[in-house]
Amino acid sequence: MTTSAVVVAALTAIAWVWWGVQRWIDLTRGDRDSGQPDEIPVESDPPGAERPAVASMLVVGLSGGACRVAGSAATATVVDLAARGAVSLRDDPTNNDGLLVVLGDDGSPDLESHESMVLGLLRSRARNGLVSTGTLLRNQPGWLWWARFRRAVASAARRDDLSTAARDERLVAAPAVPALPAALWALGEVFGVVTSRSLDGLSVDGLVLGLLAFALLRTVISDLADPVDHLTESGRRHAIAWMAIRADLSRRIPDDASPVTSTTRQRALAVAVATGAHETTRWALPLIDPVQPRRVWSDAGGRPRVVTIHSPLIPGRGGRPPVVAAVGLAAIIGSRIASSIVADVRSSDRLDELDRLVPDANRWIDVLVDAIGWALWIPLVAGLWLVVAGAFDSVVSRSRRGLVIDVRLLDEGSGRASWIRALAGAGRDGSALVEVTVDDGAHPWLSSWLVTARSAPPIGAEVEVRHTPLLGHVRSIRPIGRSGAPAAPGDPSLGRLPA
Repeated sequence: MTTSAVVVAALTAIAWVWWGVQRWIDLTRGDRDSGQPDEIPVESDPPGAERPAVASMLVVGLSGGACRVAGSAATATVVDLAARGAVSLRDDPTNNDGLLVVLGDDGSPDLESHESMVLGLLRSRARNGLVSTGTLLRNQPGWLWWARFRRAVASAARRDDLSTAARDERLVAAPAVPALPAALWALGEVFGVVTSRSLDGLSVDGLVLGLLAFALLRTVISDLADPVDHLTESGRRHAIAWMAIRADLSRRIPDDASPVTSTTRQRALAVAVATGAHETTRWALPLIDPVQPRRVWSDAGGRPRVVTIHSPLIPGRGGRPPVVAAVGLAAIIGSRIASSIVADVRSSDRLDELDRLVPDANRWIDVLVDAIGWALWIPLVAGLWLVVAGAFDSVVSRSRRGLVIDVRLLDEGSGRASWIRALAGAGRDGSALVEVTVDDGAHPWLSSWLVTARSAPPIGAEVEVRHTPLLGHVRSIRPIGRSGAPAAPGDPSLGRLPA
């Protein structure tokens, strides 16, 4: 590598280390500096006129330590707009489990910025003034829309002095600065090849560093798109009141309650959806936040709280340890054999003969060989991890007893399903793979596990899971019981909600 390449590589490394330190601070301090009060009131009057999306952000801050906009906030906003007459809801005659959102000619005159965004999204998806559950499911809002929505909700909370920014966004964006030279260098390399139609001067090292820089820039932008706030004293009082309302609604609203109901009940249901007390409506009006990691409400440990769920992107995830170790060993051997072949090609005299027959052929081959050399580091490093993790997990197991809080279908992708199934030793009967998360009430951050749909326990079940520590391979799931009591009878409305 040239001196300039070394400098750019050092700056890129500094950028990643800088970002890693900031993320570590967020994980160890930023999400744990605000706990729930010793007691939550049994019931409470609505503390203010904030919308359900803002109430959602406040109760997440009270239970999870840092205020973040929950993924249920958009669906809750749709139900709240229906309660206020901006839209109306009706059952879909073509889908027993679906709903139709009926748009009026004019929206409500008193809309917050995030509510206007939701109404605009519905209008963009409407056909003849109607939006169905299937339409929303097939046409999810994009990443940029969710970024703007989360920031709009956070701005409303800050405007009312309910929350304040937990971090300086200039510091969050700072790691992007030392990564810019590598990104610009890579762009320059590509532009030079396109304009000159020649590989002269092309550096594979520069392209690799550029890819690392662009990956960091994307990560920084994702961090900026997910605002993190802390509760003010006023916000904390409001959050405690909304948490009491959540507890009351969770007892009074049945699981199968429909948003096609009276205005009063819709207002109560909007708050229940926003604060995680009612999940069924989220699937009837599926506006799904693609943010990763996921944040989910959990009642494990006897107190409602928000936990963060990760789907680990590690080689061999969920795989059987002996199989994973064998695959890793094969990857190491294969990469070393391929490296020796590449070295032989690089030193071969035939390249000189080819260069005499085809001008500039050596330059193309040099670039290709350099690219292959970089690529061969991937199976080598991944193979080392697979061997170590597979060998360790072959002899070590752990167990966790807790509440199942999340079960969702794994997005296997084309060509990926058979590989995952082979490593995990699952799905031979055609059963789909799902991600299961079990909360023992002791950890704010959880990782999901891969199991087949046939063996997956339902949400709300109490289970004991034996799993491996590194790969997360589930050896067994033993049911213990089922948590929760049936909803109390009575009117599931909250007439004291402000208009």
